[in-house]
Amino acid sequence: MPTIAEKLVDARRELLDLSARNRLIHTPRGATRTGQLEITEELSAEVFRRLVEESKSMTFRAMPDPDDETKEREPLTADDDSFSYSTLDEAQKDEHLQTKLTAEPLQTRLLKLFYDARTFEEEQGVNILYLVLGFLKWYEAANSEEVRYAPLLLIPVELSRTSVRSRFRLAWTGDDITTNLSLQEKLQGEFAAKLPPVPEVDELKVSEYFSAVRTAVSAHRRWEVVDNDITLGFFSFAKFLMFRDLHPETWPSEQPITKHPLTNALLTDGFHPEPSLFGTDDKIDQALKPHDLLHVVDADRPRRRQCARQSRGLAMP
Repeated sequence: MPTIAEKLVDARRELLDLSARNRLIHTPRGATRTGQLEITEELSAEVFRRLVEESKSMTFRAMPDPDDETKEREPLTADDDSFSYSTLDEAQKDEHLQTKLTAEPLQTRLLKLFYDARTFEEEQGVNILYLVLGFLKWYEAANSEEVRYAPLLLIPVELSRTSVRSRFRLAWTGDDITTNLSLQEKLQGEFAAKLPPVPEVDELKVSEYFSAVRTAVSAHRRWEVVDNDITLGFFSFAKFLMFRDLHPETWPSEQPITKHPLTNALLTDGFHPEPSLFGTDDKIDQALKPHDLLHVVDADRPRRRQCARQSRGLAMP
């Protein structure tokens, strides 16, 4: 009969995905993928400064369309999606994120990201849209020729626009910028390398963090930190957070998870029935006033209106 500790190990193993299928372990590169948008010719430190340190939003800049003769004949303006700068340094310090897409494909890509992000948040209650600053370029083995790219700094962001004709703007949600926990576990378990934790936002310096990662993986000759590789896409930490929460080391020593009564009930002899608080002839409404109770109900809008009316003693229309 396996012990509770052994059952927890098995449960955590089922939650963990450290394969290349996990985007936190390997994010495929290539602008053709509709679930992500690659940003080019930008500096991670400058993007971090504007989005996080200054809490400002950014827009997206398309590439000029070589087949659009109108763009070649007419002068470009600062309001044009394909406006080009005279110097690269100027473009890296403005409010626009440069992309490899021309105007129409860029709008299509942003629209898909916008709707997918909103749908997931409405259905799951969490935001999984992140702007990645910097990647670790790594290999599964010393003789492997297949390159892997793992995100380093993941900034939780949101896309918004004021109307269907307006530009999309990207902004930091204000949520924590957390360590890539999947990569951290992968490196520690398989490569004897310890990915440094991401500091608190007020203490986070992008260049210093990338330097710390370089030091941590310096024993692997071909591995490389690509500082200014930036991508907007979807990343989910849900299963790994459960994996971490089930680790005995995350629990207080005075109440370890292996001795918690709920854990014992779930993994060993189950939950035993308890005597009822009321007898069969008791009038429950006299002991528990209905208006003092909170009920779990469906969260759809008609149901909320119905419950609100019932709580106020109003008749339904």
